[in-house]
Amino acid sequence: MSNENDPERKKENPFLKGWNDFVSGIKGGFENFQKSLQDQSKKG
Repeated sequence: MSNENDPERKKENPFLKGWNDFVSGIKGGFENFQKSLQDQSKKG
């Protein structure tokens, strides 16, 4: 389990970097989705 606490290993892990990009992309998309839902409910 010591590998998880090793910063060098985290830096070199392309999967982890891709996952972080993926998660932040989903968060951004979800926030935009929420905004558009709120705008639609205001119009209605």
